[in-house]
Order: sequence, then C-alpha cells, then structure tokens
Amino acid sequence: MKAQNRTKHAMIGMNIRRFVIFILVVALSNLSLPVSYGANDTSEFKAPDNLIIVQKDSKHLKLKWDKVEGAKGYEIYKMYHCLGGYRRVKKIKKTSWTTKVGIRRIGTYKVRAYKSVNGEKVYSPFSYIVSAKTCNKKEKKANATKVRIWGSIIREHEYGLCEKGGDRDMHKTVYPSAKEGSKKAALRQKVQWFSTDTSIATIDENGIIQAQDNVGECYIYARAHNGIKSNLYKVKVMDYAYEAVNIQYAPGQIQVLFNMFEKDIRDICSYYAKHRPQKEWWISYGSDYKMSENAPTDEMTETVKKVVRESPFFTYVEVGDGWIEIEVETIAAIAYFCYIPDKIVNMPFYDELSEHWLYYERLKV
Repeated sequence: MKAQNRTKHAMIGMNIRRFVIFILVVALSNLSLPVSYGANDTSEFKAPDNLIIVQKDSKHLKLKWDKVEGAKGYEIYKMYHCLGGYRRVKKIKKTSWTTKVGIRRIGTYKVRAYKSVNGEKVYSPFSYIVSAKTCNKKEKKANATKVRIWGSIIREHEYGLCEKGGDRDMHKTVYPSAKEGSKKAALRQKVQWFSTDTSIATIDENGIIQAQDNVGECYIYARAHNGIKSNLYKVKVMDYAYEAVNIQYAPGQIQVLFNMFEKDIRDICSYYAKHRPQKEWWISYGSDYKMSENAPTDEMTETVKKVVRESPFFTYVEVGDGWIEIEVETIAAIAYFCYIPDKIVNMPFYDELSEHWLYYERLKV
C-alpha cells in the first residue's frame, strides 16, 4: 500500500514539474528586447492578411496567410485559456504552418510579422484571430468552408445618403462543406461583417448597412470563425437630390419655382439628406414671413429663406427626417425623399417626377 502511495505521489509531482516547466518555456519564448518603432519604419508594415485555418486530418490544423512585404519571418501565437491569454508557439519564415492539437480539439491563433531595422526587431500589428476544430466524421458540426451573403433590398444595392438599411439587412449562410447540401451545420454560424470603405457605408454586427454622407461605391463581405471570407456584395451610395427630374409633368407653379431655384432646391435636399433634423420644421412666406420656433440656424437655412422670399408665389417649405416638401399657393407641392420610405405607399395622391421626386395638385386630392 505504501509503495502504491509513493508511486502515486511521484506521478503527481512529475506532472506538476512538467506543467511548471511548460509555463517557464512559454514565458521565456515570449521575452524580447524593447523595440524602437520608427515612424518611417512601421507605417507600411502591415499585419498578415487572408489568414485562414483548416483541418488537415483528425489531429492536425493548418494555418496559412499572405506574405507581408518586407517581413523577415512570422510569429504564431496560440490562445491558452489556462494561462489567460496568447503565447508564442512558433517562429517561422514560411507563410503556412501545420500543428498537432489532438482529436476533437479547438485551436485559436493569431499571427504577426517581424523584420530587422537598424539591428532591432520590429513587429507588425497582429492579424485577426482564427479558430478551428479537429472534427470527426460522426460530429454534427464541421468547420466553415464557404460563406455566402446576399441582400434583400428594394433597389438591389443602392442607398441614399445616410440611409440606414433597417429591415433591408444582409443575410448570410455559413456552409460546413463545399457541398451546399451537406447535412452538417457549421461549427459557428456567427460571422464578422466588414466594409471595404467605411467612409461610404458601414455594416454592424447584425448585418445592417448604414450609408454615410459620401457618394461612392464599396463592398460588403463577411468572415467566418476560421478566416474563410464570403463573396463581395457591392453597395452604391447615391445622392438622389441631383438625379434627373421630369419637371414638365408637374403643375405650372412647381415648374416655375423649380426652374428659378433648381440649384438651390437640389442643394437644400442634398444638405438635409446628410443632416437629418430631430424634429420637423417649416418656413413660409406670403403676405408675411413665418418660421417655426424649432427651425435650425445652420448654413442651409438662409438658402431656404431665399427660396421662399424670392418665389413669385406664396411658398411653404417643410423639412423632416429624410424628406422635404415645397408647397406653392397651397394648391401644389413638390416633395423629395432621400430614400424610398414606407410612407409613400400611404400617399396615393402623389405623382412621380422620378423615383425620389414627387408632386401633387390639391385639386386632385
């Protein structure tokens, strides 16, 4: 009995020593001399991109990434939950690495590049984090191998300035195998969303697109847990205030007003597409000049005043969140919508001058 106890204690002691040695090795492997980051040396030293991790067999995972220009080598870091963070596990000059993690094990990694500048080691930022599992054939889930996204939006992929997608969000499917009909589910359905130009449009964690106040094009894409990226989805942000308008179909007073102040009206509509008011406000001018108490004092208010004062008709201008209406003589009005809101459906008395410019005649209402 005493011999068995001594053997058991010896094994426990050996395991403790092995664990302590492992901690020391990992800690020592991460020691490095202070690095001098010169402004010219690191500005273009980018993080490794297109990092993915795939299952090679039942026990091994393989990482690969794009070559970083100017890099002398790469350092691979692995997450150790028992140590509370990432630890360096490999220093390599290639852009791929295969590691043994065991059966049905998850590995989480990130990579950074390094180079030598004036005899000192300089590091790039870390790559994004990827993870994968050594799944077996009997498991119901598998690592992602394909991500497909699409949008269910009214005008395909066009947005007005500062328009938010709302329920017109992006949808995605993460496939666990190249065969889309696979019965297995992906290890994780959650993805990260990205925009190639956030000054044009952004996208949040729920796939909701938010157009910005710049006209242009960008692409939306998603990335799965193991770095697999989706197809690119094109997003175009338009300033509909300057689109062609068939003004000849509007009532005569509207035609006169629009022809006299076309640039001013379009500039007003474009400005308030970007600067949405919190509350509706109005300005009118006929026999006397009136303005709502909550009218703003921004740079475009003077232009609105100019239109109503110099108009040959009694003119009333109202500005709301994403729309502007200009009424003349209380018998006709032209309205501009920054995007296509649901409220247009409830306004059957409006006629189209274009997809975003409408008018009505009071006699028809």
